[in-house]
Amino acid sequence: MLMLYTAAFCDYCASYEGILARLSRKFARCGRLLFRYIDMSQNTLLDTPVYTFPTVLLYVREDRSKPVEYDGPPDEAKVAEFLRKNSRSGFDRLICRAFRDCEQRNATEKRQKVNRTVVWQHN
Repeated sequence: MLMLYTAAFCDYCASYEGILARLSRKFARCGRLLFRYIDMSQNTLLDTPVYTFPTVLLYVREDRSKPVEYDGPPDEAKVAEFLRKNSRSGFDRLICRAFRDCEQRNATEKRQKVNRTVVWQHN
């Protein structure tokens, strides 16, 4: 389970919410991976190691007492890569496909930005 811990006062948390929503739709076919978020300003979990917002933790089925923390930027491809590296389940193939999709989309967006760039020439 990938858990996003947020707070109502954290504007930066919204960028992660969108990314995890998109990834959850990609992995909807895989019943083993859950994406959840919790607003810590509304809920308090005493044994949850959350010190900053946002906090993204991956709880692996084999050892839920030791979640793996994602400490990268709010980037869909990087979160997918994090899942691929830290997942021990049988859905690595789906994660790799989602990662490739993210990489292809990022490359397409970069090409589109380059194509929109106006080059000024001084005569």
